[in-house]
Formats: sequence, structure tokens, C-alpha cells
Amino acid sequence: MLKPLLLTAASVLPTFAAAKSPADVLLLAGGSLPLCSSINRDACIGEAPLGRRSAPETLETDARGARLLETVNFAASRDSDAKAIYLHFVTMAQAAHLKRSGKPIKRPLIGIITASAQDPFDPVDFYLAAFSQAGADPLWLPLDGAVREAWSSGSKDLPRLRESLTGADDRSELYPDLAEFQRQFLLDRAQLASMIAEFDGLFFNGGDQMLTKAAWFDGAQPIPELALLKARVSAGTLAIGGTSAGTAVMGTAPMITNGESVTALKRGAKAQAPPPLDCAELGTCPPGLREDDLTYDPSGGLGLFPLGILDTHFDARDRQGRLAKLLLDSGTRYGFGVDETTALLLAPTANGYRLRALGAGEVWIFDAKKHSDAADLAGRARRLKPNEDLQWPR
Repeated sequence: MLKPLLLTAASVLPTFAAAKSPADVLLLAGGSLPLCSSINRDACIGEAPLGRRSAPETLETDARGARLLETVNFAASRDSDAKAIYLHFVTMAQAAHLKRSGKPIKRPLIGIITASAQDPFDPVDFYLAAFSQAGADPLWLPLDGAVREAWSSGSKDLPRLRESLTGADDRSELYPDLAEFQRQFLLDRAQLASMIAEFDGLFFNGGDQMLTKAAWFDGAQPIPELALLKARVSAGTLAIGGTSAGTAVMGTAPMITNGESVTALKRGAKAQAPPPLDCAELGTCPPGLREDDLTYDPSGGLGLFPLGILDTHFDARDRQGRLAKLLLDSGTRYGFGVDETTALLLAPTANGYRLRALGAGEVWIFDAKKHSDAADLAGRARRLKPNEDLQWPR
């Protein structure tokens, strides 16, 4: 297996104790999990982050010539709810390791997949540092849509494949260590199966859920390694986490790919690819499609969340209308909207699942049965409050 990209950091070590309640296997965050870092200094003083900085134009190095890493100060982060979500995922990975091996572990091995990002190198430093300081041994899983396409086509030109997929310029000169790590991964596909076999947890970043799906699917067909991932999750020996796009991609039900509530309620949901970014300004919107139209993939996402459609940044971006409309237009009964700095936790039970909300906000649950009006349905959500349990039958 590839050697981990190591970061030295002070650690906060949660300790997993044998749980009386069922163990969570999915942590699905709605987005905005800010931590104090050298890039996001707003989180150091408790202010809402204004977004990540623009990507560097040239390679940034320290006095020794090594690439400058984004640094994280977990302990100094002011958002206790965000920290609690990272820490809870570490305890989930500890529980998964205990179930698999019968032995407790202080620092579980957590994989980080950044395939949702247009530039998959950019978030790597942050997540490695964040989970290291939250008490895990993190390892970047360098799978993305470009790598998957390279395996399918036989091409080794990752920069060209990535630009074709995301429009991103070549970033290898700015992240030479990460680019080489990914190149070695590309050359030995067996690394993917071995990593899946060794991880105690796997965390999916935010960005564009279609990019993450492209990493695990060759066209309409899942790559074989996705079945290995699902088998471990089903056995309860691998914890899965995600935020924003990393949550939206998890479902078996139709996957939201774009849209705003006001437009969705007027124009309905469209089972087609989302419009290009800024297509209204650039004049590149496909015929009959607006930039803010609600679009979706009817075949769903990765198939790890079995209960319904997932939506994120929910209350902050007024997404009640678009989720309600998609439920009705796609014929799906249940929808789950997760607020920012909030996670939906799922634990299998003997008779179904236990759902719980964790963090600052709520999880909104819609039941479209007996509803035909999306605006009415949008106002009738069951709101799961933090640390409240909901038993869900199979």
C-alpha cells in the first residue's frame, strides 16, 4: 500500500467505549464544518468563513524548499459543533475497527477522498490535518474521475483527463508531492482495493457530487471496488462520512445536481445533466434549461444511504421547495435535508435504522405520501433536532 502522507500535529483523542445503542455507520453533514486554519482564519475567531482563498499561482515553499501546507489548529477552532462532528466520525471509525478486529484502537485509519473538488489537490492538506488533530491517522485516497477514466481508457495523462472532466488547469506543479502520490496510485489499481480493506473510515469532501460519482462509476456502471466498499459498510466494519456534495452523493434515490427552490416550484424537476456554471452570463445554457433549474440524476448516487433523497445546506439556502418538488416529480416518498454544521447519523438496528441529528441545526424529513402540491409539502417537514433519536423501520 502507498505510504501515508504524514502530518505531525497535537491530537485530541476521543476514546470509543462499547456502546449500548447501535453504532453509527453513516455521518452525512450538510456542509460548513469550519476549522481554524492558515487559510480559514475566520474560524479562529468564531466568524462565518468567507470561503477558501484563490488557488496559488505558483508553488509556495518554505525555507527548506518543501511545499507549504495548509495548517489547522483544531483546538483553537471556535465552532464547537463542527469540532464535535469531526470527533464523532473518529469514534465511528474506532467502533468499526473494533467490530472488524475485536481490538480497540486509539487512532483509526481514516481515508480522505477529495474527488468532489474541481481541484482535488486543494482540500487534501486541510482534511489530513483536521483528522490528524481529531485523533485519527488520515490517508488521502487519490481516486477521482480522472483516475477512473485513465483506468478505463488506458491513458496516463491525468491533467488532460481532469481538464476534460472539470475544466481545471494542471495543478501538478503546485502540488508536486500530491501529484506524484496520485501517479503512483494510478499505476497500481490494486491499491484501491487494499486501501478499502484497511480503512476504518472514509470521508468524502464537498464540491460537486457528480464528480465524486464519476470516480466510482464508468458511465452507468459502478467500478468493482464500489461493491467492496458497500460490503464493508453493510458489515459495519467501515464508517462512511461526507459533507455537502459528499452527502448528496450517498443515496440510492435520485440525486440532486442543481437548482433553487423558487425556480423548481415554477418549472419542475428535470432528469438531465445540470447546466454549465455561469451559463446564463456566458450564453452556454442548453436549450430549455436555465442556470437555476432543478436537475437530478434519476439513477442516484453511490447507493450507501437507502432511505430517500438527500439535500444539503438546507435551511441556510432555503432548499425546502426544491427537495419537495423533486420528491413529487420523481415519485420518491422520502427526502432528507441536512442543515449546515449539522450531520445526519444512521445506525442499522435489528428492525430498521436509528436516525439522529448532531450539530448546530436540524435534519428535515419530508414524506411525500398523500401530497400532490410541492409548496404545501415544503412546509410540512418533520424536523429532527440535535441528539434526538428517530426509529426508522425497514
